[in-house]
Amino acid sequence: MDDGLTLPPLRVTEKKGRTFDVPPVAQPVDANFGNRARLVGFNTPDGLQISRSECGGNCAVQVETVWQGIGEMEQPYRIFAHLVGPAGGIAAQSDAQPGERGRHPTTGWLPGEVVTHPVRIALPPDVTPGSYTLRLGMYLPPAGPRLPVENSANDFVDIATVTVK
Repeated sequence: MDDGLTLPPLRVTEKKGRTFDVPPVAQPVDANFGNRARLVGFNTPDGLQISRSECGGNCAVQVETVWQGIGEMEQPYRIFAHLVGPAGGIAAQSDAQPGERGRHPTTGWLPGEVVTHPVRIALPPDVTPGSYTLRLGMYLPPAGPRLPVENSANDFVDIATVTVK
């Protein structure tokens, strides 16, 4: 008498689209998040100056970030991007699972694997002109702990200044 559970044969396949080659980045960052992920840097296809008169009500900060796995992650961390105003408050934000349309959760990252993550932060209609700081980090949802940045007292990294006109 067999009380065990019989499973069909399993097949392990290679995940399509994995890359371990770090692409060139216009803005290098090199921030280590908890020895689990490294923010290599970012590219800014549209620049970091936003003219409200040109984009109307559809203004957004857009950057393409490049991450690299350092250690395996057993939990699904999300990437947060904050636009921080001169007084230190968050003017706008975007949080998402990594990868294009969230297709590369951190639980699947391999050490050395490179993941490109697009960031788009929509600006609220009432955002005032001025200089803002673009801040990135990783956290465990829904409101769990953030990964610390190695050799820093912070759990985020400020990567650029964004000018809103």
